[in-house]
Amino acid sequence: MPHTAASDPDVLATLKARVRALERGGAQARSAPVLPTGYRVLDDHLPGGGLDGAALHALHGGAPALAFLAGLVTRALDQHAGPVLWAAPEGRARGLYGPGLARLGLPTERALVVAGRDNTDVLWALEEGLNSGAVAAVAGEPKSADRVAARRLQLAAEKAGRPAFLLGTDGDAPATARTRWRVEAAPEGAWRVHLERCRDGRPATWTLEAAREQAPAPVASADVPLRRAG
Repeated sequence: MPHTAASDPDVLATLKARVRALERGGAQARSAPVLPTGYRVLDDHLPGGGLDGAALHALHGGAPALAFLAGLVTRALDQHAGPVLWAAPEGRARGLYGPGLARLGLPTERALVVAGRDNTDVLWALEEGLNSGAVAAVAGEPKSADRVAARRLQLAAEKAGRPAFLLGTDGDAPATARTRWRVEAAPEGAWRVHLERCRDGRPATWTLEAAREQAPAPVASADVPLRRAG
């Protein structure tokens, strides 16, 4: 049988993904935002040519994953007005502001860091940030996120048309997220990037040039202690 574009597995997978998206969301699905990763080899592999920009994504892998996530968030800032809301438990969040964020390439004047009292606070802040319609993206480091919490974040991201990211979580969150990534250091300053799960797509692994650190910025983001009503 001669090879045609229609017989190519990647093309077929992409077409099937688009059909399923249209069946789920109709005209709204056709206008779903696409978030480029900044790496063409990744975007070419992902259904739609990049990350779903209105969905939940999970990452793990320590400092390399944090740096990779910072790049994704920065691209969301390029697409949308408003800040990124970054939520983490008290103690962890305070290590992310100012020069730390700037070195990762995030403009600190557009970073709102929320320190939650506990895991529930962090997840609540992420969901409320999406529901506000005032953020370009949300990123969080809860200790865990069960299936219900992750599903709520997915629905809020879809409604807001903004991406949501969970870094370093366990439990059922990766099963709900549209993609799940593991990033680790590789020789010569590179990253080993593993796409472990991709809805409507296929897992894969790449070795990529790591993003370079930026010079520290003089402006620090606000560190906001979170206090929920009640």
